[in-house]
Amino acid sequence: MEDSTIDSKSPQVKDYLFVHSFVDEFGFSVHDFRILFHVHRRGHCFESIPNMAKMCRRDEKTVEASLKRLVSRNVISKEKRGGETSIFRVLPPDRW
Repeated sequence: MEDSTIDSKSPQVKDYLFVHSFVDEFGFSVHDFRILFHVHRRGHCFESIPNMAKMCRRDEKTVEASLKRLVSRNVISKEKRGGETSIFRVLPPDRW
């Protein structure tokens, strides 16, 4: 059987999986961490809660709670739009 592991020192893998120590050690729950990076990957996220829950493999209530915590901690911003989904954006770390 062939070894299918990836060399973690390869440039592609190193850059692809990079998480700054500040973020890693900030104290996020696993759910908040997942939602944060889901929003970050999109730049600005206007996805519905049900779709976000499906993509992140979380319960809708868990996604709502994580978003609420991240907004209250100033990690992400929430822009409400009347009759449409809100837009979430990751804020600069110096504001957390």
